[in-house]
Order: sequence, then structure tokens, then C-alpha cells
Amino acid sequence: MNQKLNTLTQAMSVASAVGGMARKAVEYQFIGQPHTTVYAHIAHASVTIERSAGGNVLIAGTLQPPVAWRTTAEQDEAGIYFVAMRRSSLGKSLVSASFMLRVPEHMHLILRLDTAHLTVNNISGTFDLPAGTSGLLQLSDGSP
Repeated sequence: MNQKLNTLTQAMSVASAVGGMARKAVEYQFIGQPHTTVYAHIAHASVTIERSAGGNVLIAGTLQPPVAWRTTAEQDEAGIYFVAMRRSSLGKSLVSASFMLRVPEHMHLILRLDTAHLTVNNISGTFDLPAGTSGLLQLSDGSP
């Protein structure tokens, strides 16, 4: 019985190590100035957008498996840029990613999403998705 318990413990350790290699957490933090534009292009992933009162931009994500993804982030005087694309050479059913973008309320946010699942948290306003606009989504504060 003791040997079976040891074998089970070893198997769980190996499974945990393999699971850790199959996932990777990424995090990017930027100090933003008022009137900064944050531009994100994300494909084939789950995306959560949160507005915050602070001054910093946080982009955090989980890639599974990490080799299936190309990500890059940078900042210049005009804005903050983030791109996450799935590599096409790997099977679609085995690959996933989720990203959370926390962007201050005083910054402009432009999202380009390709086959993505979008969740928006901590925001007020009206979403307007007119017909025939090729996916252009506008958010207004509800004022005329």
C-alpha cells in the first residue's frame, strides 16, 4: 500500500511539472501618460478588458502551450502596443490563451480582435455595433 502511495505521489509530481511546462504566464506593465493610446491586436484568444482609475497599464495572460503563441509588447511616445497571435502550425483544439488588459479610464483603447472572446468589466456606457460596419464596435457614454 505504501509503495502505491509513493507511485501515485510521483505520478502527480510529474503531471504537475508537465502541466507547468504546457502553460506560461506573461505580464507586461507600462506607465501611461494622459492621452496615451493603447493598441492591442489579439487573435484566437479570450480577452478581458478592465478600466481602472490608476495610471498604469497592465497586460497579463496565460498561454497554453507557450510555443503556440507569438506575443510582443512595446511602448513609444505615441502609445502602448500589444500583439498576441496563435501560430498556425499547431492544432487549434490544443491551443488556448487568455489575456486581461487593465487600462486607465483616461487612456484611449483600440482593440483589433480576430476570432476572440471578449469580456468587459468595470465599464459604463452603450455598445453600438451597427450592421455592415465590418466589425467596427463603438462605445459611447450614452450622451446624445
